[in-house]
Amino acid sequence: MSNLERPSWLEYPDSRVKLELKAVGEREQLSLLCNPQGLGSLTSALLWLSAYTDPTSLSLSGLPFVRATGKVALSVVMANDRDRYQGRIVRTDRDSQFEWQVHYLSLREVAIELFRVAVEPDYVDVFRPHLDPRSDLAVGIEIDSTNRGA
Repeated sequence: MSNLERPSWLEYPDSRVKLELKAVGEREQLSLLCNPQGLGSLTSALLWLSAYTDPTSLSLSGLPFVRATGKVALSVVMANDRDRYQGRIVRTDRDSQFEWQVHYLSLREVAIELFRVAVEPDYVDVFRPHLDPRSDLAVGIEIDSTNRGA
């Protein structure tokens, strides 16, 4: 598995994404709270990664515009097999490190849906990928249009 170098010009100025692990009901959720520029930069990073069909990965928590609360870490890892889901979240240690295992075509679908969230006037403000039910937790990607929380 290779780690590619993402072009820095894919990042919008003033991008901010807050990554946190929180309880939602009886289940844990990885939450990404984005300002509008952060959502654009996150979308660009996912589209960029989806252009590669070889097994590769990208640490979302390692992106310069992502701030993780606590020790939470999330990486996107390209999966070889495609199914009807938009990936699976797997806990890689006992605590707070996770992999989003996803086929490049499914990742591209996620990025396009995130783009719609960002540009449509009547967008929803939370996007939840349709993950495999065997996922260790859920993911919510939220746009903070007030530009306060991220």
